Amino acid sequence: MKYRVLLVPAISAGLFAFWLLLWQSRPFQGASAQAVLPPRIVKPPITIQPVFPAGYEALLQKIQAAIQQGPHFSQDESLPVYRVKPVEPQQLREQAAALANRTLARIGGGQPFSATAFTLDGNRLVARNDKGVLVRTYLPSGFLSVVNQEQLFRGRCLPLSDSQAADIARKFVAGNKIVALLANESLTLADVWRVRSQGMLASKQTSERVLNNIIVILGRQLGDKAVIGPGGRVVTFLGGSGEVLGFERNWREIDPAAVDKVRAKGPVAAARAVVAELARVFGPRPPSAQAFHIRRAECGYFAASKRKAQKFLQPAYAVHIEVEGEKMPHIAQVIVVSGGDRLLEPLAPVAAELKGQPRAVRVPLTTRDDD
Repeated sequence: MKYRVLLVPAISAGLFAFWLLLWQSRPFQGASAQAVLPPRIVKPPITIQPVFPAGYEALLQKIQAAIQQGPHFSQDESLPVYRVKPVEPQQLREQAAALANRTLARIGGGQPFSATAFTLDGNRLVARNDKGVLVRTYLPSGFLSVVNQEQLFRGRCLPLSDSQAADIARKFVAGNKIVALLANESLTLADVWRVRSQGMLASKQTSERVLNNIIVILGRQLGDKAVIGPGGRVVTFLGGSGEVLGFERNWREIDPAAVDKVRAKGPVAAARAVVAELARVFGPRPPSAQAFHIRRAECGYFAASKRKAQKFLQPAYAVHIEVEGEKMPHIAQVIVVSGGDRLLEPLAPVAAELKGQPRAVRVPLTTRDDD
């Protein structure tokens, strides 16, 4: 009995000590205590890929291969976006008159221009002097051209090589300060065209084929990225023995510092975006892979035509395609899609012009943007 009486207090004391230890080790629930939260599980973002109608997978593979073969953005690459300076009409008048007078002696001579000589014709300003030198500006974009209409596409031109013609154009542009380059900008040789003419003689035989002019297109490079589209270039017209007969400048001035940054689309995402636009154009009946031809694919900062106002230079892809087949007419289009994960403004607001086919531009973006 002695041990039985002493055992109960011993067990009770041991249980009490264990309970007290647990009580002291529990988290204090006062104001200074911090709750212990369970580890957060980060779920990957859900990406919804568009489902294309049957027949587009073959086109997708061709487009993706074409984009990968040339310069392209890397997936999620950080790309700056630049703000375009607004066009001030009075400032554009003064700039056009000054630039025309600076080049007038070389292009064609005649009476000099003044800022008040321009007349408003729709969304453009036009002036002409007594020697046929025509000056045009477009208010939406700041486009400016000075051309000797009396000599352009007439007479004979020496058969200069591409490098000779490009050298003349570069010296003319630099010497007359046609464009003001930023520290990260440069001019590149985009293309050289030759304009030839041929007539019909009274004997119903064709006359000699004559080289009238050489057209040099200088492109715009912004950092290590090209500027694509109908904007962002300087066109120089050569005649005779290499005389400059005029120039066109579609060159939107931008702020030097980037206003924003976007994450780039790589070739896979860009190709899917292009196919999504094709599906909007062709619907459930896409062209066959045999009838679908890709002339070239390019990426860079998109600059719109001279008739379009633009607030930003943004990354984009442009895929030049042609479709030809027995069951459909020949179609030549350029599909322009965003090169980033978001847009600060639409790239090519042409939905009204193309009747429900937004961002599908029907003329090659690197050809002349004629009136």
